[in-house]
Amino acid sequence: MSGNIDNNRENVICDGDWGGDEMQMLAVLLAHPNIAKIQCVTSVFGNTTHEHVLKNAGRILKLFNEDQNITRYAGHMGPLGEPVLEGDGAHGDDGIGGVKLDESVVSADETHSCDAILSLLSKAPQGTITITATGPQTNLAHAVQKDISTMKRVKAINIMGGCTDSIPAHDMPTRQGNITPYGEFNFYMAPKDADAVLNSGLPINLFPMNCTQQLSFTDKYREKLMAAFENAPEIGRLLSDLISVPAALDKNKFNSAPTMHDVHTGFYVVRPDLYEGRRGFVSVEVEGEKRGLSTFTPDDNGNVFVLETLKDVDALFDVVLDSFKTIFQDQLKA
Repeated sequence: MSGNIDNNRENVICDGDWGGDEMQMLAVLLAHPNIAKIQCVTSVFGNTTHEHVLKNAGRILKLFNEDQNITRYAGHMGPLGEPVLEGDGAHGDDGIGGVKLDESVVSADETHSCDAILSLLSKAPQGTITITATGPQTNLAHAVQKDISTMKRVKAINIMGGCTDSIPAHDMPTRQGNITPYGEFNFYMAPKDADAVLNSGLPINLFPMNCTQQLSFTDKYREKLMAAFENAPEIGRLLSDLISVPAALDKNKFNSAPTMHDVHTGFYVVRPDLYEGRRGFVSVEVEGEKRGLSTFTPDDNGNVFVLETLKDVDALFDVVLDSFKTIFQDQLKA
């Protein structure tokens, strides 16, 4: 298994359907070595096939020169007990919009993601590992089903998924989803798995689409990124292209710039002060027209803390920009 636990720092397992969103999230965590230590990355089907997701995880680790240091594990190719539904193609066939990234020569470990997560939690002191979950919740649902007592050792699970309030839309008055009017992609693709994790009693920080939609990669932020990488414009363009992958979907459905969704699961590890939310319970509709619809019931005793408001979007973007600058500092000095 990956690195030793350090009780003085945040220790993180990153589970997701690896693409441009996860790239941002990983950068935020990697750039804060005194705060976050990545124990491993695990992959799950989602924006593209699991085969592409697993390769993308390696490519992103290589981009950050970490593929020799952080182990990746293959996960589920579809939801538990259900067929894989066709996605919306928002991230292209390869999950990264055709952006060219070098392949990692480091193979994924043969251990299944579910087993890797349980093993790391079982060996770590209670409450010392946070999991970021940025795709369908199938790997975590399997782990909950297999060994809930070990999963209770987690500090928290930061999940990007669902939508707990209606969002003004471009193609209709309001939406509570991006793949359908009711279903946010991650929850729609595996609603039973999402519902199982949310109702497991585990401590969860949920970043629904009505929260994440508040931060988008506007022209102002794009220009700020390119100015910061004036001495390394090829890297700047590469990062910009990866962040911009879902541009068509966000433009057509919300008339917005590309939304920065999954990065919030990393932001919250390093800057929780920039968020406001409420505690309660969340359930997910598992079938029918409203498949994937998430319903939030506020309750001070709930296990889910639903983040609803970003207090300073400029400060949050600066976190990811500063993270990129830290990771590529040698290239910027060249």
